[in-house]
Amino acid sequence: MGKAGWVDAASEALPDAGTGVGAPYRLHGAGRHSEAAAAWTAIGCPYEAAFALSDGEDADGLRAAFEILDRLGAEPLSGLVTVRLKALGERIPRRRSARTREHPAGLTAREVEVAALVADGLTDAEIAGRLFISAKTVGHHVSSVLAKLAVSSRRDVGSAVRTRA
Repeated sequence: MGKAGWVDAASEALPDAGTGVGAPYRLHGAGRHSEAAAAWTAIGCPYEAAFALSDGEDADGLRAAFEILDRLGAEPLSGLVTVRLKALGERIPRRRSARTREHPAGLTAREVEVAALVADGLTDAEIAGRLFISAKTVGHHVSSVLAKLAVSSRRDVGSAVRTRA
C-alpha cells in the first residue's frame, strides 16, 4: 500500500474523538497538505507534519519538510523530498552535520566558537582576528547564533549557551 493508501485508511479509521488525530489524516487525504502539517504540528508530531508537506507540490512546503526531517535525522524521507525538489528544478538543501544536529540549539561548530567569543564580550572585529575570518562573516554567524538561541542581544548569548549546554 502506497502513502496515499495509508493516509486514506487512517483518515477513515481514526475518528477525531477529541484527540485531534483524525483531522490531520483527513486534511492530508483531501490534498490540504499545509493544513495537515499545521494540524500535526499543533499536536506535537513533527515527523507527521513533514510527511504531509512531502506530499505537496509546493517547493516552500517541500523545503520546510526537508528542514524538519533533517532536524529529526529522518534520512529516508528527506531523501525522497530532495528527489521531489530536484524534479521541480529547485536547489537541493544541504543536510546538517551530525554534530550540528546533536547540539541542543542546532549550532554549527563555527557558531559554537563565535558564541563563546561573544559570551566573552569580544567585538566582531576581535572575533574576526581570532578566527581568521572577516568581520562581515562574524556578523552573519552572530545573527545566526542569536536566532538559534532565540535571544535578542549579544549579552544574552552567554546565559543561553550555558542553559542549553
